Amino acid sequence: MVNNSSMNILTNTSNSTSTNIYSVIINVPFLGYYSLLMVIIGTVFNLLTFIVLCQPAFRDTKVRPTLHYMRALALIDLINVYGWNLDNYLQIVHGFTLNDSYTVASCKFFTFLNYVTLHISGWLRIFICFDRYLCLSRVQPNTWFNRSKSVLIIIFGTTIFFMLFNLHLLIFVCYRDDNGQIVRSSKLYPLYPIYNQINLVLYNGIPLFFMVLFNSMSIYHLIRLRYATIVQNSRIRH
Repeated sequence: MVNNSSMNILTNTSNSTSTNIYSVIINVPFLGYYSLLMVIIGTVFNLLTFIVLCQPAFRDTKVRPTLHYMRALALIDLINVYGWNLDNYLQIVHGFTLNDSYTVASCKFFTFLNYVTLHISGWLRIFICFDRYLCLSRVQPNTWFNRSKSVLIIIFGTTIFFMLFNLHLLIFVCYRDDNGQIVRSSKLYPLYPIYNQINLVLYNGIPLFFMVLFNSMSIYHLIRLRYATIVQNSRIRH
């Protein structure tokens, strides 16, 4: 009885704290308009990036296969910017969200799309950094990873993997409770906050680690290349 009472007190305290924090966020309209600004800026610049990368000067993907990554990333980020940012704006300013305001099917779809696009975006950035590292660290950078078809395979494989990884969101997440309200959770297993922590690792933690690693190694090779060039030039002068 003591343990159950303690757990109830902790649960109630946690819920009330979360409710208070959420209420504070809802009462700050600036955050909603900031999210809307991110949607507008993200849309404009991602569209411009994709349009520029489709110009004739950037069409030779056999010479520069990294362009495949950059085009895919521009499209993924264009979709991604309409996820939580748009929902934050609608929730804070207008009091509803796209996820929860219509049908269970739309709730499933938008929840699935939000997580999938985030994960794909994070890991494509890893492959871009890895591609840059390979180009700088090898005398002959034409490895399997640097070929146009291989890059398309990596993009396709990454997309399929994270779609399958998040497939359970389409199947088990979002339902109507006894009051007819749409609940963005699962009846079979606890989704939050566990899945948010998994998302933090997949979208932020692991990509950040590898991007820092590959970029650091790229910088190291650039410094070595500059030093070797300086030494070579000094020998030629003498």
